[in-house]
Amino acid sequence: MTVAFDGKRHKELGMPMICAVIAASVAIAVYVSIVATGKPGYAGAGLNPTRCLGPALLQQGELWHGHWVFWLGPFFGCILYHGFSATLPKGG
Repeated sequence: MTVAFDGKRHKELGMPMICAVIAASVAIAVYVSIVATGKPGYAGAGLNPTRCLGPALLQQGELWHGHWVFWLGPFFGCILYHGFSATLPKGG
């Protein structure tokens, strides 16, 4: 989304590429949402890993086994974003 709303990048890449970036990010968000909520007994996910750490430690089991996603997901997301932004053309 940063690419879509950056004026300089917007002029360099053009409207079709900006629309493709926005569509891809929305598609990934929808896919993850459907996969995560498509399980029976789903009660919701916390967006703050610190608030989810306490219940995961106390209850163990299912909560604890999936808790790694809260910590490694953003880390790998940052790496992917950096790799993507490094391939964009340098302007000016």
